[in-house]
Amino acid sequence: LSGSFLFRGMDGTIRDLAALRGTYRIIPETAIAVRMLMDGLQEIHAGSAHILLDEPVSGLDPKASAEMYSLISKLNKEGVTIIMISHDILSSFHYASHILHLGSTNFFGSRQQYLESDIGHLYLKLEGEEEHVE
Repeated sequence: LSGSFLFRGMDGTIRDLAALRGTYRIIPETAIAVRMLMDGLQEIHAGSAHILLDEPVSGLDPKASAEMYSLISKLNKEGVTIIMISHDILSSFHYASHILHLGSTNFFGSRQQYLESDIGHLYLKLEGEEEHVE
């Protein structure tokens, strides 16, 4: 969709170079791109997949964001490893099994450990939802 080149690395990993200078185009259809990726992986009978999503709901309206998170959740339940970078702490928290929080204080652990941590308390409270988080 981006018109960028795909390269197969020596380790067998396929890399999309859309983010390199001069080739980047915004793709508002992130969910479509993820579905196309999954269809392609099924077609070649890939045994496993790890997907890195950088701000997958950035710029999406609430309905499209919910649909994207639903797709991410579905893929993860099917065994696909999803690594997601997001500033949307609350939504990320609800969908994550583990959290890596980078900032002035760093944290890595399970969702529950984040909920119980000082940094988790601080950021979930800043989001205004700490008492609603389970």
